[in-house]
Amino acid sequence: MQVSIGNYILVRPLGEGGMGTVYLAQHYHLQYYAVVKSLHPHYAQNEALRQRFFTEAQVMAQLSHPAIVRLYDFVIHEGVPYLIMEYVQGTPLDEVIATRGALSPEEGYLILSPIWEALHYLHSQKIIHRDIKPSNIMVLPEGGAKLIDFGIAKALDSDYKLTQTGMQVGTVLYMAPEQIQGNPVSFQTDLYAMGLVTYETLFGRFPWDWQGKTQFQLYQMLLTEAPPIPTWTPTPWKTFFDKALAKNPSDRYPSALEMKKAFEALILNSGTHSPAPTYQELPQPSPEPPPPTPLAPSPPPPPSNSNLPTPSITPKKASPILIPLLLILLVVGIGGLIAFIRHRHHKHRQELYYQISVLLSSYNAANEAPLKKDITRLIQQNFPGASISELNLLPEPKLLVLTDKELESFEQGETIRIHGELSAYAQFSYQQIQEEVEERECSYETRFLFWRETHYGRQRWAYQVITPYQCEARITIPCTWRLRKDGLVERTVDKDNLTYSKECTPQSPYRGREWPISYCE
Repeated sequence: MQVSIGNYILVRPLGEGGMGTVYLAQHYHLQYYAVVKSLHPHYAQNEALRQRFFTEAQVMAQLSHPAIVRLYDFVIHEGVPYLIMEYVQGTPLDEVIATRGALSPEEGYLILSPIWEALHYLHSQKIIHRDIKPSNIMVLPEGGAKLIDFGIAKALDSDYKLTQTGMQVGTVLYMAPEQIQGNPVSFQTDLYAMGLVTYETLFGRFPWDWQGKTQFQLYQMLLTEAPPIPTWTPTPWKTFFDKALAKNPSDRYPSALEMKKAFEALILNSGTHSPAPTYQELPQPSPEPPPPTPLAPSPPPPPSNSNLPTPSITPKKASPILIPLLLILLVVGIGGLIAFIRHRHHKHRQELYYQISVLLSSYNAANEAPLKKDITRLIQQNFPGASISELNLLPEPKLLVLTDKELESFEQGETIRIHGELSAYAQFSYQQIQEEVEERECSYETRFLFWRETHYGRQRWAYQVITPYQCEARITIPCTWRLRKDGLVERTVDKDNLTYSKECTPQSPYRGREWPISYCE
């Protein structure tokens, strides 16, 4: 049954978060696609969350910029608010970096330049985004990027308090120090996050190692430690990141355009080279004329005789080195042509692989819930009573090698079938229970009329020894995908062949339930 929100028919979910769901929808009459963002029904009754959702709609309604996703409508359906937004076909920047690693400064500039312009426009409207991060930057297939998600954007002249005092909003890793400390935010708050996004774009990783840190350690790291710049980075680039990621907002770039111009200047300067040194040609001394040779008497002319044979002129033979040299040049030319053709072929395969990887990664990231249920079922079957504290799926699959014929079919728009594996990481705990038996001293009484006598003996007791285990597991999920170049993706999971490897660390054991198993004798 199709669900309609206003004039839009929900086609399929694109993703789900802790507070809401994002759907792909199609206009009933005009047939264009849009994105519908909703709050979960049980959150829709929370007045603070409803106000934040409504504030996002108000902020987006004021905006009109080519690098900012557009708002089409705001609808309340059966008490649940919905945002109707422009559907942007592209790949989030964090997935591009995860797939391809570090990007060149030129390619990074093509992606980040429209975002800097969008921030300049937002700041001119007195709006601070407050949640700039790679996952909120959509890289477009035709080039450029768009800024999405204004869920926690703040208007400087707004009096409404969306958060409690001291409560932080935004993704912690990309928060500026003033956000973490609960101080007032400014335009430089967004520019600090853009500095982190730029760092991650050029170096392929987040500046600090945040894995395994507590929230307190994470805050201390972000507030006190300078971003580690690789030693091979040229000095002008180090200066750029020192200014972009300064802890004090007043030490950062004054505006998004100034930051963009600084990045652009670095690219232009890195592309120019100082001219090679020229040497003035020294005048060569003219050679001295050879000493005159003494004149010798000329020999007498030969006698004229017309019957003498005329000497024949024989042509010079070709040098024996020339032919082998030509053959070598011919072989080198053919080899170079073959290498060029192979390089073109390999590069084309890589481009097709990248398109396939982006399609599968996007689909897997938007359809994590069923896989997480299968993994949870697998862990609890093998470790009854296990409690899962963390479960992360890697959206990028490990694929079997595709043949040229399969890649050609994909390029021509045909449906292809791909086999591969997905990986997941889980942290969980469980208890191992063993039963032990021990003897204890005991006492009992016997009575006869007014006579009472106490006896002492021994009694056997059973008890549980409970050993907690903390475990880390890596799960391999065999999958088969059917996909087309136009974006159609279907996935089948081989649930019977899920495998895992684990490392468990025992904790201090303790006693559990105990009970007697014999009488006191």
